[in-house]
Amino acid sequence: MAGAAPPWRWLASVLVAALCIGAAHAQWDDTFPCPPKYYLAGSKCVGCVPGCSACTAEGCTACDAGWYQSGAKCVQCPPYCAACDATTCTACVQGKVLADSGKCVDPVTSCPAGEFLSGGVCKTCSKAAGCKTCLGPATNCQCKTCTDALKCSSCVEGFYLSGATCYPCPAGCVACNSSIDCPTCTPGYYSKGKSCFPCAVGCATCTATECLTCTTGYSLVSKKCRVAAGK
Repeated sequence: MAGAAPPWRWLASVLVAALCIGAAHAQWDDTFPCPPKYYLAGSKCVGCVPGCSACTAEGCTACDAGWYQSGAKCVQCPPYCAACDATTCTACVQGKVLADSGKCVDPVTSCPAGEFLSGGVCKTCSKAAGCKTCLGPATNCQCKTCTDALKCSSCVEGFYLSGATCYPCPAGCVACNSSIDCPTCTPGYYSKGKSCFPCAVGCATCTATECLTCTTGYSLVSKKCRVAAGK
């Protein structure tokens, strides 16, 4: 038939009409929701601000990784934080570790005295463990090194390790391996077996049976220390 439109034109017009109807329908029907990070405002989808993973016209309702919620806003975390709160990081990106300071830092493999390695970061030994370098004033500290905040791994001179705690050596011991094992004695004591015993009065150094040297005011006589003449 002269002047008749080809069949494909009719089909095309039907498809265009259907698409137009669908587009108009999507503007108001919630069966056609907005894509992620957008919200519906009237008949339009409006994008959320950066950092929001979900939002409304009033603000952000959820945040992207590396951001934290502050009221109706999302605030970016400090560098290398995978998650954080208002003051510190709570998780780090791959390749970084979380330090006690709340910052994400490069991992380390060794720590200075008074600190121990934990998860790639140096942590301070606790005063409760008696570490040589303590949190707070370094008083009554006996640990030389520690493997945990409350576990000593070695002790300063004059103390011995039992379990994960440092205990004082018995009187007269310079260094000891236990409460009954003193291989080295202080001046004024002599070693017998694995223990240290005090020298006789006046002896500065001695063996189990004789004085070797005397303290001030005493004289060595027949391997014994006697009060010096005129004293």
